[in-house]
Amino acid sequence: PGDRLPPERELASTAGISRSSVNLGILELESKGFLRVEPRQGAFVAEYRRHGTPQTLSVIMSYDSARLDYSLLGDLLDFRILIECEAAKCACKYIKRGDVATLDNFLSLISLSSGKALVNTLYDFHAYVTQLSGNDVYSMIFQSFKGPLLSLTEAHFNAPGELESSLPLYEELVEALKAHDGGRAERAMRSVLETASAFLKQLSLSSVKQ
Repeated sequence: PGDRLPPERELASTAGISRSSVNLGILELESKGFLRVEPRQGAFVAEYRRHGTPQTLSVIMSYDSARLDYSLLGDLLDFRILIECEAAKCACKYIKRGDVATLDNFLSLISLSSGKALVNTLYDFHAYVTQLSGNDVYSMIFQSFKGPLLSLTEAHFNAPGELESSLPLYEELVEALKAHDGGRAERAMRSVLETASAFLKQLSLSSVKQ
């Protein structure tokens, strides 16, 4: 952060592309929070961790979610707990009869699915709960992280025995939602997510050590 990029002409020559392509690339990186352009001074690497936007984070997540550094992974998991626990609590105010049937169907699919089908079902279940919250921003934020959430879910449930140990937690969550018990639903969602978070953080640490 703070380093100045070489002049556009030099970058174009080094990369073997046109100067206009370099200019477009710089403007796109600026719009996504990775560069700052100062008139008559040049382009500089931005401190995106401090001044980034949701678009900046979305780009990072989409680029290669399997290689997130540990600190960013931990922050994402903590943020997910914050959003989804509140969403589960709020959802209890809005659940209707049709939603109860949908939740039961999700639970059945989770218990019977495996591989990619399980990963997609779990993502859809959590997305559905955020939609039930009545807060469109919660839902949009959750869905903006679809790529990394799918990757993290796959990493978690590829491990032997993880579905079996997590299934009772999902059953408790669904029962809490159906009972319209906000406090219970919040605690149940926290149990689901903290179990996944602990596993993924340990997996990430193991990868770093290797």
